[in-house]
Amino acid sequence: MSVNFKEEKKKQKYLVILVSSVILVTVLILWFGVFKDKSNLMVFEIRPANLIKEIDVDFNALDNSIFDDLKVFEDIPEFEGEIGRENPFLPY
Repeated sequence: MSVNFKEEKKKQKYLVILVSSVILVTVLILWFGVFKDKSNLMVFEIRPANLIKEIDVDFNALDNSIFDDLKVFEDIPEFEGEIGRENPFLPY
């Protein structure tokens, strides 16, 4: 009986070490990751006024003779009939 008691005590010792190391790692991650001083971070400022440039579209490219051979699609008629099922999750 004393052998089992020593084994249980040994298992409990390893469990306490494991739990305390997990708690320590969690605290370190929170301390250095979340609660870190954010005053030394680099801030990039984007000014939209500098990014907007004048856009010129050359519509003369559409006057090319290649586009004269293109055909217009026919109008697709609306679907006539029953759409879907009342309960789509029922097997067929």
